[in-house]
Amino acid sequence: MALSSTTQSTIAACVAALLLLAGATGLISLLQQQPVPLVERVRQAGTLVVATRRSPATYFNGATGPDGLEYALVNAFAHHLGVQVRFVFPDTLEELIDATERGGVHMAAAGLTITESREQRLSFTLPYQYVTEQLIYRRGTERPRALTDIAAGDFEVENTDFAYEEALKRGAEGAIEPHTVSDEFGSARHAAIKTYGDTIHSFWDLQDYKGPFLPTFVEKNVPGDETGLLVIDHCVGNVEEGKMEHWASWYEKVMGFSR
Repeated sequence: MALSSTTQSTIAACVAALLLLAGATGLISLLQQQPVPLVERVRQAGTLVVATRRSPATYFNGATGPDGLEYALVNAFAHHLGVQVRFVFPDTLEELIDATERGGVHMAAAGLTITESREQRLSFTLPYQYVTEQLIYRRGTERPRALTDIAAGDFEVENTDFAYEEALKRGAEGAIEPHTVSDEFGSARHAAIKTYGDTIHSFWDLQDYKGPFLPTFVEKNVPGDETGLLVIDHCVGNVEEGKMEHWASWYEKVMGFSR
């Protein structure tokens, strides 16, 4: 049966319209499907994958095995869901945040502070821990009033010259070149590099020094009342606003620290 060109065009138009309608219906149906919630996906997989970092406040190997605040919280959450836990340990904090942002892990539990920049990349739970920063200084000395009043951070090393040169190779800026300091108790090798603000970090080689602390320091016992402190966990340095990640990466690269 022969069809006129007009009829053929009409049929082709109808077929194309039906195909478009079917495609649109399929697309609408696909868009109307609700995504599976993350918790349900974790339950289906049977494993909760969590990014964390090794530190005394988050995850560490205790006397009876892994321990830490985040370790305990995650395991309690996994028990509630009825799944197993698999911890992963990114090399840097930025890699940890990136893995969480792109979905490489289900969640991060690493003692992360909530900042404006991080909230643009991640969804945080309600805070479960609040930290008040305190500056501890030696009794009998003048109370610090500004960051510039705080003595520079010191690191005891085996070879001051090597530590200083290696830090410069890794991107540090020198503050004090290696030199020798002496008194009646012997001699010590000293150098320093610049860090955030006006802060410097000193390298001290004390292998040939037998004094009470550092050259030119005098030991003095000052009587006072007990404070009740058994141990100091850590001291905090406050960097410029918005530069926490920069300096954390700097300490990893230059000083070889891990988080």
